[in-house]
Amino acid sequence: MALEPLLKDEEEKIVFRNSKNNSPKKFKFNKSVIMTIIFTVVVLYIFGGTANRFYLGFKYYNINNEDDTKVEVIEEKNIAIDNKVTEIYNKIQLDSRPNSISLLKRFYSKSLLATELTINEKIELVLKSIFKNDCVTNMLITKKEFNDLAISLINDSNLINEITTSEANYGSFIVRYDSVNEAFVVTQNNCEYDQNFVIKEIEKASSKGDEIYIYEKYGYFVQNLDNTYNLYGDFMNSQLLASNLNIASSTDFTDKNLLKKYKWTFKKGSNDNYYFYSIAQIDS
Repeated sequence: MALEPLLKDEEEKIVFRNSKNNSPKKFKFNKSVIMTIIFTVVVLYIFGGTANRFYLGFKYYNINNEDDTKVEVIEEKNIAIDNKVTEIYNKIQLDSRPNSISLLKRFYSKSLLATELTINEKIELVLKSIFKNDCVTNMLITKKEFNDLAISLINDSNLINEITTSEANYGSFIVRYDSVNEAFVVTQNNCEYDQNFVIKEIEKASSKGDEIYIYEKYGYFVQNLDNTYNLYGDFMNSQLLASNLNIASSTDFTDKNLLKKYKWTFKKGSNDNYYFYSIAQIDS
């Protein structure tokens, strides 16, 4: 019996799997996929641009905001006491006569805004300016004259409509409307001076923007029984600056450093006109 070899040659067979069902599927770019990709790219582009602009806007907000809100700093500067300044200062006609007492108390207290004046006080102020320092008993004032001066003094074009057409008193003035001449007949009372007197003078002037400031030295002298004077820094007799001054009149008083300081403010209106805005006592 013949023995078979331990190793014998056999034909090796290689079996190939059917890859028909197991091969990777190929990705197909259909229409909906393409549209989705395009839409996504567009959204990302828009979002990226918006986010970038938001970032830049946030980053430079303070810089841009500072540029937009920069305010020009206007400094107060001294101006010469010329005819223009003197004319503005002399618009408000106030003196120590009995017919000025009510207005002096209002102006020379601590501070006063033009808007704080009553209708009657405004009318009285205009009438004082018309009469000036003249001790004239009667005067005929047209509506236009009154209205022009009211605008020039306190920038009030409606004050003319506040005067009653019947006879009325405004401080020391009696006003009656003359319908025939379309004017006001004004009678002034108590225009004589008494023993008391006022000293007031411009110390300096300055301007800032549309405002002019006039700094004034002021003193109210009240006669005592022994003919000496007490000096007050207001018209309320509450700020005694000196007492028993042996002087006969304002010309005898020389120590101007004792006087109180007030600051007048005038604002620029139409036609280069400066009207009264306020007055305030300031520290020396």
